[in-house]
Amino acid sequence: MTTQATPQPAQESAGEPEAGRITKARRWIVTAVAGALATLISTVILGAWPRLLDQWADFRGRPHLIATAYAVEVDSGDEVAFERPVPLGPGGTLLPPGSRRQDVLALIKRENAARVRGVTVNIILRNARHETIRILDVRPRILQDAPLWSGACMDFPTQGEATVYEVAADLDNLRPGKEGRKGGFLKKNIDLADGERASIELSATAKKRYYLWDVQVDYLYGDSPEVRHEYIKDSGGAAFRLTGKAKKYKEYYTATVYSNDYRRVRRSKPC
Repeated sequence: MTTQATPQPAQESAGEPEAGRITKARRWIVTAVAGALATLISTVILGAWPRLLDQWADFRGRPHLIATAYAVEVDSGDEVAFERPVPLGPGGTLLPPGSRRQDVLALIKRENAARVRGVTVNIILRNARHETIRILDVRPRILQDAPLWSGACMDFPTQGEATVYEVAADLDNLRPGKEGRKGGFLKKNIDLADGERASIELSATAKKRYYLWDVQVDYLYGDSPEVRHEYIKDSGGAAFRLTGKAKKYKEYYTATVYSNDYRRVRRSKPC
């Protein structure tokens, strides 16, 4: 009887399991390092991206502040003055019968009329950068002054959410008032984060002279100690006009109640 030998299983190489573990470890290390590098690179890029955008905006000459200013429209009880008399129409009026309020406002703008004694200008400031902008001050900047305008005056007979920062300025004596901080017209600084806005109501007055002026905003950008300036005119690009009230005018225009024709009623008289 022949006895068959039982086949023996092939022996594994002693070094094979160890090599597999080393390969897996290497793959894990490579994956971990690659993930860490990707995270680091993305963090650096994302962190630097806003600064790169700001530098590109600076290179293209774009302003740090987006600013809008407009004078509050004339209302009942207000007066405006002209440097010289305005030519009257065929009916002896400044505007034809049936004129609307928009026509009166267009006349005032066309003839560059100045508000008498006081005007309120609303200013909207928005940060156009990623760095914080600190508003240090908001004030009038006088572009021109002259003797009181006494050419003609026009009166306006009585017809029957966000924080607003107030600034008051006397153009005859352009210094901060009692409530303003030392050296500034604003009562306190305003910090604007990226995209944040602030509303400022600037009330200017004048009694002694005529003034052509715009608005000056002083601010710090980011960590820089340099004080920068932004100069703002109205939304149409025109400077503001304000004059004191003259003792008498060559001509005086007014309108009857519920009318906008504005006819001459007096000569060489007070308004």
